[in-house]
Formats: sequence, C-alpha cells, structure tokens
Amino acid sequence: MSRKLPLEEGALGIDLGSTSLRGRIFCPRTGKVIPIQNNHAGARNNRLTVGDFSVAAYPFGRSGKVYLGDDPDPERESVSLKYAFYVLANASDELLEQYQLLDKFRSRKHDPVLRKMLQEGLEQLFSRFFGRVKDVCKTRRVLITKVALSIPSQWTLEFEDAYRDVIARAARVVNTSAIEIFFVTETQALAHFICCNYLDILILHPNRAGFEVFLFLDFGGHNMNSCIYHVGVNTFCNLLANPEVRLIGAGGGSELWEYNVLEKATEFIEKHQRRPGAMSNEHKQRLRDNFDREKGLHALEESKKFRFEAEGLDGKLLTITLGPEMVTSCFNEALKRPLEKVEEQLQQLAEMGVEKPQVVVTGGTARHRGLRARLIELCSEKYHTHPPVWEEDLEADEYTVKVAQGAAYAVSNPLTVEQFMDRGAAFGIQRLRRWARRSSSSEEKWDNTAEFLMSKDRQATRIKIGVNGSDKLKIICDPYFSPVGDNDDLHYFNCYDILPLGQPTQGDWYYSMTLDGSGDNMFLILKRWLRPHKKHKAAFFDEIRIPLFLEKGANCVQVGCEDADPSELLASVVARYRSPTTAKRKASQFDTEATSTDGPIQGHQNDMMEFQYIRPSASFQYIASIADEPSN
Repeated sequence: MSRKLPLEEGALGIDLGSTSLRGRIFCPRTGKVIPIQNNHAGARNNRLTVGDFSVAAYPFGRSGKVYLGDDPDPERESVSLKYAFYVLANASDELLEQYQLLDKFRSRKHDPVLRKMLQEGLEQLFSRFFGRVKDVCKTRRVLITKVALSIPSQWTLEFEDAYRDVIARAARVVNTSAIEIFFVTETQALAHFICCNYLDILILHPNRAGFEVFLFLDFGGHNMNSCIYHVGVNTFCNLLANPEVRLIGAGGGSELWEYNVLEKATEFIEKHQRRPGAMSNEHKQRLRDNFDREKGLHALEESKKFRFEAEGLDGKLLTITLGPEMVTSCFNEALKRPLEKVEEQLQQLAEMGVEKPQVVVTGGTARHRGLRARLIELCSEKYHTHPPVWEEDLEADEYTVKVAQGAAYAVSNPLTVEQFMDRGAAFGIQRLRRWARRSSSSEEKWDNTAEFLMSKDRQATRIKIGVNGSDKLKIICDPYFSPVGDNDDLHYFNCYDILPLGQPTQGDWYYSMTLDGSGDNMFLILKRWLRPHKKHKAAFFDEIRIPLFLEKGANCVQVGCEDADPSELLASVVARYRSPTTAKRKASQFDTEATSTDGPIQGHQNDMMEFQYIRPSASFQYIASIADEPSN
C-alpha cells in the first residue's frame, strides 16, 4: 500500500482583474509556485490568456444564468464582475465618478434585483475557481491556510467586507478548517513579486543608504495603482512602504479608452445618423474587440482613422469612422486622472528630497507607446528620475500572474512584529508648528525631523515637547533607525506615520513609550504627563495600551488590529484633549514651588530630561514611574 505524502501548507493569491481572474499558490517551506489554470476553456478571445478565468457576467435581465464562464453570449450585455463590488459595497458617488463604465449602475445600485444577480454571478465565478483549486491541492498535496486578495488602492473596508464574504463561502470546498483571508493592494502585490524575483536587476549598484526608493506604477485596464517603497538591497523582507506618499489609485485605463470610443461611435449612429437601436449588444462588443486589437496603432503621431462596418438591425449598413483627433481625445480623457496621480507622486518625491528614484511601470495599458512617451517625459525629463523600467526589461516569465503571485508572497512573509522591532525600528514624535490658530493650511508644514521616543533597546525614555495649543503632534516610525553621532532625531524621509497625537492643549507635554508582549502579540504602552503652566509640576495624564500588527502588504507595523477599522482607537488617543480643564485640575494637586522659566519651544531639547535606557531581554522590564521634572 503506497503512503501518501504529507500536506504542505500554502498561500493562495487571487487577482480579480476587470477581464480575467488569476490564481497562484505559493508554498513558503519549499518555495514552490503552483498555477491555478482554467481547464474548462471555451471559445477564447484576444483579451484572455490561456488558463485565465473569464469574469464577464450578464446581470441585466431577469432570465438566464449570470455567469457563463468562457462561453460568451453575444446577444446579451456583459459587464465585468469586478465592477459588481462597487454596487455591493455601496460605493460613494465620488468613487463611481472615476469609472464611466459604471454609469449604468449608478442609478440602480440599490436595486435589489440587480444586487442579487451580481451576487449570484460572483458566487458562480468563485465556485468554479475554487473547484479548480480543490483539484490542484489534491493533486499537489497542498493545504491552503491563507488566501491573499489583491484589491485596488481605492477600495474601502466596505469593499473588503463584501469580497471577504464571497471568498469565505466559496473557499469551504477547499479546506474544512478556517482559512485566513488577507487583503493586499494590487501595487503592493506587484512590488512583492518584483522585489522577490528581480531585485538583482533593479539594484545593480547599491547606494550608501542601504535602500533604494522605488515608485511602482501599474496601469491596468480598470485603473492605475501606485505606491512608493523603500527597498533594501540585501533582502526582500526589507520592503517597506512610505505612507507619507500613501497608496494611490485612480480610475482610468485602456478599458475606459475603449468605452469612450464606443460612446462616440454610438453617438454617431444614434444622434448624427438618427438610427436609434441600429446597434445591438453584439455590434458593440465586436466594435470594442476590433478596437482592442488595433489600439496599439492609435493615439500616436502617425495615427490613422478607426473604421467599423457591419449590417445594422435596421437592415442598413453600419459604417462608423472616427478620425485620429477624436480617438486621441478619447485616449487623453481615459488617462487624464492616472497621469495626474503619477505627477502628484513624482512631485511629492521631489519635495521629500529623493534624488533620482527608480520608477517601475507595468500593466497592459502601459504597453501603449503613446502612454510610454508621456511617462518618459514626466519621469526622466521633468522630474529627472532614472529611466522608467518596463516589465519586459525584467525578462519575467508568466508576467500576467504577477499580482496573484505577489499577493501570495506578501502573506507568506514570516516577519513578526517583534522581529520588525528587533531589526532596529524606532519611534519618534513629529510636530506641525502653527503660530496662530487661524493660520492657513498652506502655511502649515510638519518638521522634517522627529524627536526620538523609543526603540526596542531604548525604552521608557521620557521626552518633553512644549506646545502652544495650536501645534499638532504625531508618532512616526523609522524601520531602520540609524542615529548619526549624537543626533538621535528621526528623519521623516525614512519614516512613516504610526499614530496621530492630535492637537494637545497648551503646556509642556511629556511622553514615554514601552513595548509589551512577543511575536505578533505586542502592544505599545504610551504614557503622557502634562505641565499646563510653568508654576506647576508635570502631572500624570493617562496611559494607553495600543495593539500592533504587521501590515503584510507593506511590511510595516501599524497600530490597531488587522482587518479592523482603527478610527475608534485613534480617536481615543486625542479624545481627552477636548477637556483641558480636567488635566489642569489634576495637575494642580501636585503644585509645588514655581520652577524657573522654561526656554522657548524651539529649544525644548535643552530642557529635556535625561534619557533612560532599558536593554532588551526575554521578558521586558519597565520603569514603573518617572520622577518629577527637574528644574532648569
């Protein structure tokens, strides 16, 4: 009797695109990557790669199956099931405005019949997909323990809830035990894929800083996603997002270009030729397919006309001709928002003082020569970055599955919160100085440096920051803190935001922070004291216990709990500032003789308490109390 091989744990990455669904399994113990191939392919078209699952659905009308797999129905109007989540998640009108393709949904997004049909379509799609996953796992002896779902940057928690519900039901056929579900933005997944496989191509000559700054741009048919990463040169685990230039997404791409062209063609037939109803759903789909095959020749200096002919439903010949100016105008409109977002991020990098960042550009829309010319003009000529790296420069195999595979990589990272701190992460307090309550936002800028607050081997340090009642404070994190000489300041260019401290009431505030726990079960213990007046001594204000988790997509520690909205936690940190008299009454209980006058706010470091250090140990030891502030 043959013995069965033991099951190997694996993470399943899923990329739901606007045209197709792709999946990859990554087994971290052996490094195996296992494809999930669609083995029921029907009639293929130029939009689908072999092995992909079509996401076209037919939710309009009260009869007929919503999801037909790879056998399209040319007589029915189709829509991508990716767009179903904009209805099921009750997307805001502001978000829907980015996607003209969703205009047909906008007035019906609360229609229970449409919502039911879209829900059925998603369930049918993922039922087929996970049926295939089950077969692959049985053959390859894999146990799925994690599912990583790539999503656009603009998707909110409501989108995640709707998506999670669909996956949780469909995944039951794969594993009877619980499967963890994670979300990774599409560009984060892309960055993990590239940095795990092609870092040696991207970083040929490491700089002295120990990391390179990368701007990743992914131009899909549905939208453009981007993010900025600090990438270490020695290990993939050094991948860290800089949320100062947060994850950015914008609706627009080749699908919107096609849609704009179709709208112009329909307008020409129905309004100019006065032939309403002459174009069927099949005509419209054929026109889009024809344009999809030809679009690489349009929106260029040497562009020609786009022409489409067919017999109309009214028995007359449909002859549609769109000039190069009109087609280029449709292209410009489709890419306007994404290109604006790209320039915003390049501008922010320039303001942060980043010299010659690396720009990596991927996605189907980015293969168009017209878009590439504009990106070269923006990146190399206007903002003086390194020349953009295109996906073919990486010589990647099976590049269409990069997002699914990268998502699986991201959630397979064994890094814990404790290991993140062990690598040298440090926290500091950064200030936004406001000299008058009515100062305009254009006059407000955060300091470029933050005062050191805590690292794992330097805990319970109490620092003093004097504020005027209008200043704002926040805690930031430097993942690889490296002090220069006696200067312990954190430079914001190397940091990301952790915790807003709001707008403290006027006076001298003292902050101390320690760590508690181990592994992924760790907390920050933040203590605050307030000295509201120079005649008072510092009085204990409060102590807050803040949970930490590792955001897998960014490889960054964040506050709160994974998959939970942190707004309530963040609000609790600043809630007591609204009652400054409470703190002052508490402080008055400890009033003693007046101390000498403090120095100016800018010179608060000269009036700061001496740092106290705690060396790391298996069980942390914390200072229970801190002595009253010494006089100057």
